[in-house]
Amino acid sequence: QFRCWEGFEDTNIVGHCEKCKTGQYRGRSVGGLSRVDVQGESCSLCVPGTYANQEALMACDECQKGQYQPGSCTKDDADGGPDGGCTACKYCPPGQYTDENKQSSCKTCDAGKFYSSSGGQTATVCGVCSGGTFSKSAASTTCDLCPAGYVTPTGGTAADHVTCGACSIGQ
Repeated sequence: QFRCWEGFEDTNIVGHCEKCKTGQYRGRSVGGLSRVDVQGESCSLCVPGTYANQEALMACDECQKGQYQPGSCTKDDADGGPDGGCTACKYCPPGQYTDENKQSSCKTCDAGKFYSSSGGQTATVCGVCSGGTFSKSAASTTCDLCPAGYVTPTGGTAADHVTCGACSIGQ
C-alpha cells in the first residue's frame, strides 16, 4: 500500500501526496522521514500552544514564554484564518503574560502588579508596582499614584501594592 512521507497527506489519487498546509503537520515529533502510517493519512491541526509557519512539517513548534496560541483554527483556516490561524503564536495582551512554553492562553497579572507593553513584546512576568503606586485590580496595565497622605512601600510584594496606606507622622 502506498504511503505518503511525513509532512504530506494522501490526496486519494494513487501515488500522489500533497504538502501539509501551514498550521498543520503529519508525522512524529522526533525521528527522521518515514513512509509509515503516522497520525493517519491526513494532516492534523497544530494543538493549542503550538504553531506551524511552513508547509510540509512533521511536527508543530511550541510557542515560547510570553506568547500563546489558542489553537482555535479549523482545517479550512489553518493557513491564514482569523489572526493568522495556527501559523504563528500571539503576544499576550496588556495586563497578561505567560511564563511557560506551549501555552494556549495568557495568565492575568494579579492586583498589585502590571504589564503595559503590547504588540511585539514578550510578556513573561508582571512587574510589582513601585513605591508610592498601587494597582487594585487584576490585569492592570499601569500602577496609579497614591493620593496625597497615602503611600505604598518601596519594594515589597504585590499584596503591598493593592491599596495605599495612610502615611505615618513625618512621612
